[in-house]
Amino acid sequence: MDYADNAVRNTAFKCVVNTMGVTQFTVMHLDVGESIGIETHADYDQTVYVVSGQGSACLNGATVALGVGSMVAIKGGVQHNVSNTDWHRPLKLIVAYTPPKFPDGGVYETRADAEATEQ
Repeated sequence: MDYADNAVRNTAFKCVVNTMGVTQFTVMHLDVGESIGIETHADYDQTVYVVSGQGSACLNGATVALGVGSMVAIKGGVQHNVSNTDWHRPLKLIVAYTPPKFPDGGVYETRADAEATEQ
């Protein structure tokens, strides 16, 4: 499976593309000005990889710029947010969760849909 191609074609906020063992892969689409929202998860780690667009990641208050090829590892317990800072196109991401977080095959059109599943 080509995760990057899936990320480029994805138009949903989050789509679960593969769950295997202790790792789950999702692709995300953040519209212009959109973010994942400030989160802190004690029970799992995340890795965020940028496929297209530009953004920023804020980890425990420290902000770093993101561009194509950027990867950020987020350890469980770290407060974080990823935002689209590109005013012309969406930010396309591949996000790995360890352990898996969402039901396999889940598609969440909006951030609210994804947050409702987490509750």
